[in-house]
Amino acid sequence: MTTLIIESPVRQRLPNDISSLKTWASPILPSHIDTFSPKVGIPANNDEVVVHNIDQVQNANWFSTTARALIELLYLPDGWDSYGAKQVKPRAVEKMLETLMSILEPNTPTPAVVPTSQGGVQVEWHRSQVDFEIEVTSSGELSFFFKSPTEEQEGSVKEDQTVLKKYIRTIKAT
Repeated sequence: MTTLIIESPVRQRLPNDISSLKTWASPILPSHIDTFSPKVGIPANNDEVVVHNIDQVQNANWFSTTARALIELLYLPDGWDSYGAKQVKPRAVEKMLETLMSILEPNTPTPAVVPTSQGGVQVEWHRSQVDFEIEVTSSGELSFFFKSPTEEQEGSVKEDQTVLKKYIRTIKAT
């Protein structure tokens, strides 16, 4: 069972009862979500996807579509590609949402969302000869690939996400 847990730095902004919470979060909840609950300051376990600081991005153009697509990937079974792909790990979805919330602006174009065969997730933009992909592995490691007519770059990202923000600005400009 996967639990979607939304954390808010300002607790009173979240409705108090579960029915109102589900209505409030409906733009990002797949219809088949198992459990939904608010949570403040408790570490996630392997069966939870915790979305931090949702107040900052819930009205962004890209957020509801991207969050819903990422969460729906959690329901793919092992072998979803008929070649033995692993089930997407909640940690990968959580890390991707955290990354996107920290690097994307409200008017950033919505990325395509895809699972990886090793249990991770990837978001990607392909616009006017510019390709930008961000991948989170099943263990939460972050990497990127960028290609334009004048530049090609790939690498891993530890803590400094400056390079990701740079390429997001390029995507927004195309």
